[in-house]
Amino acid sequence: MVDLGMVLGTGFAPMHGGPLRLIDAVGAPVVCRNMTALEQHYGQRFAPAQGLQTMVERRQPFYPTGPSN
Repeated sequence: MVDLGMVLGTGFAPMHGGPLRLIDAVGAPVVCRNMTALEQHYGQRFAPAQGLQTMVERRQPFYPTGPSN
């Protein structure tokens, strides 16, 4: 629902499938590192969310991979 809302509500690039799908494609660790660098340079508003940090620690994607039931 987040991805759909961002694509339809804000015009986020639909070819990427939404921001969460894009994070899965790029890799949450990469996004988290980049956000931390932005935070250090530009301030707290760029800090990665705790949920994203937890997903990096647990190595969890937003979308499951592999065959579904």
